Amino acid sequence: HESLLSVQDYFSEIDRHYLVMEPVDGFDLTKFFNPNENPPAAGDLLKWIDQVLSALDYLHTLPEPIIHRDIRPANIRLTSNFKVKLLTAGIGTSDVIMANAANSSDAAVLNYRPLEQLWGGLDPASQKVITNSYDDRSRRILQQPLDARSDIYSVGATLYHVITRVLPKDALERSIEILDGNSDPLVAPFELDSS
Repeated sequence: HESLLSVQDYFSEIDRHYLVMEPVDGFDLTKFFNPNENPPAAGDLLKWIDQVLSALDYLHTLPEPIIHRDIRPANIRLTSNFKVKLLTAGIGTSDVIMANAANSSDAAVLNYRPLEQLWGGLDPASQKVITNSYDDRSRRILQQPLDARSDIYSVGATLYHVITRVLPKDALERSIEILDGNSDPLVAPFELDSS
């Protein structure tokens, strides 16, 4: 897919394996978090997100669907001609993604992940407290393998962050607040900026 960063070559040396990725000029969407940077026009942002969704649709509808698992502003690059390239390092590999999250300098990577993607990293006591408040259907969903909905959630969190410049609350915090009878701590975009 034209919006997926492609692997150009691969090789092994001294018991290590290497991928040679397509070179991409441009910048990632985190550029718009800089206070000195003008936010993108809503129309432009929606065009870029449409390209991301097209790439995800391609991955999700393969004979053996691939779930990206790491959609976030830092993994969406805009080329010099404003075409999207979705970074794919570690794509679909939960162990790699969780290791990247643990070692990432971007402490906010979990804010782009749905609860079902965070679920395996929770201790059993926390899982029990949360599932006791859910019905059987919701419990089963949390324990299923990730599917396309997980990537779509991450696209929504990415869109929210870029358009509002406010990091979305993570799904676990949101879930706990709602289960405690409080309102969702995620502030509606129009409340942050009426335009």
